[in-house]
Amino acid sequence: MSGISPFTQAGFELAKAGLWKPRDHTLPPIVYGLKLLNFKAPCFDIGTY
Repeated sequence: MSGISPFTQAGFELAKAGLWKPRDHTLPPIVYGLKLLNFKAPCFDIGTY
């Protein structure tokens, strides 16, 4: 919980350094990565982290 806006240079540097969570919970979630867990056309499962 940093209290730094993600739209500033300081917020970018903090996010680049490691996991970062905004204090303002009204902002959309930050997705660090996606992983295809299961694929059986036309259905699929994606994991987010």
